[in-house]
Amino acid sequence: MLVDFDILTVIIGFIIFIIIALIFKLKLKRENIYILFCFIMFLYILNVAKLTLFPFPIFSDWYEANLFESINLIPFDSILNKESLYNILMMMPLGFGLPFVSKINNWKKIIIAAIFSGLIIESLQFIIAITISKGFTFRFIDIDDIICNFIGTIIGFCILKVFSKAFLKLLKYDNSSLDKFWDYIFNISGIVIQFEQDL
Repeated sequence: MLVDFDILTVIIGFIIFIIIALIFKLKLKRENIYILFCFIMFLYILNVAKLTLFPFPIFSDWYEANLFESINLIPFDSILNKESLYNILMMMPLGFGLPFVSKINNWKKIIIAAIFSGLIIESLQFIIAITISKGFTFRFIDIDDIICNFIGTIIGFCILKVFSKAFLKLLKYDNSSLDKFWDYIFNISGIVIQFEQDL
């Protein structure tokens, strides 16, 4: 049986998000605007999962085990290619978006998140292959992917820094005329820049 990213996967994902959103809203008393940004991040994570984890066979004998032939632990062995560029681009929204849904909003925290983001993706690929795919994977588990994911996340955060400075200067640090959506962006931009000034 081949598990692919299909409508059932999306439905399951949305059910999980609804449960999380209800916890945020009812138990943690988070505002609707925060939940909206969480939903945007959720859509992004769904797409990352689609690109990095699917499809995979489940308890199938159709495919011959290839997991250990599909692992590269040599850094920069194959980093200068189109796939590496895609990995960088894929993770840029993470570096840009994390401060909007978490307290990961300074260099120290974003560097840690950038390291773990790549490790989590490659580890999930390995775990899926070794546990439910009987040692088979359609993916290439590569340390260069972790490096590229790290670079992409850092670039995304740098873009947020530049955007935040420009956005605040454009508004002359005055949010009195903004609606809730732009006011939320204004506040996050201020937090990101404040941390930079504190360093």
